[in-house]
Amino acid sequence: MVLDCGSLPRELAEAAILGYRKGAFTGAFEDTKGAFEEANGGTLFLDEIGDLPLALQPKLLRVLDRREVHRIGESKPRMVDVRVIAATHRNVRQMVGEGKFREDLYFRISGVVLELPPLRRRGDDVIALARSFVEQYAAEKGDSITLSDGAIDALRAHDWPGNVRELDKTIRRAVHFTPQSAIRAEDLSLGSRSARGEDELDALLSLTLDDAKQAFETIYLRRLFDECGGNVSETARRAKRSRPWLRELLKSYGIHGTE
Repeated sequence: MVLDCGSLPRELAEAAILGYRKGAFTGAFEDTKGAFEEANGGTLFLDEIGDLPLALQPKLLRVLDRREVHRIGESKPRMVDVRVIAATHRNVRQMVGEGKFREDLYFRISGVVLELPPLRRRGDDVIALARSFVEQYAAEKGDSITLSDGAIDALRAHDWPGNVRELDKTIRRAVHFTPQSAIRAEDLSLGSRSARGEDELDALLSLTLDDAKQAFETIYLRRLFDECGGNVSETARRAKRSRPWLRELLKSYGIHGTE
């Protein structure tokens, strides 16, 4: 079971974690399990736990310590047996010092810590992953496609600020649009980001402020959505907006993807 702490609307976060009883609040039409109950007997992955609101952290700590949940609207606890794995891109230790993350919760979740370095620091992992993505997307396309030596050199030279998600997106695009049996460096479209950004900024300067805001929003959402592999939940987390709100906005721009 995956709980994305970064995209949880504040008003629904407690219910998503603990569950609720029918009638506990407006919109609670039936008894509903929270994430811990859904994961009972298995594993709960708390993605972006560093984004969990400070007010909810004591409730999470209580569940981890007591291994029980109180659904909203109920007084009797429910026992849960769950393995918890948490991940975040934030420096949680620094957040503790800044008062943005509870120290007791930090020590509760940091029994075993694994730090995953960015893709640019992982040597030829980028090539192994790229070949895996090529194989996956070529099979979907029904073609036999490989990476040329030039493409491999370009993959090694790129700094991959978007890490594996950016690599996935890059390879998927190259596989579907290359006319060759081998992906070339130019098929990867790993040109200068700053040059593209300057061109787009120049175009925005020709518009009124209101039109420029709308144009920027369109560019931002399409880029971010593409960067997140077409996943609405991940896009909402990166944009720091609720998933329902972002889904409606994407729909208004004709952008559709997975949940």
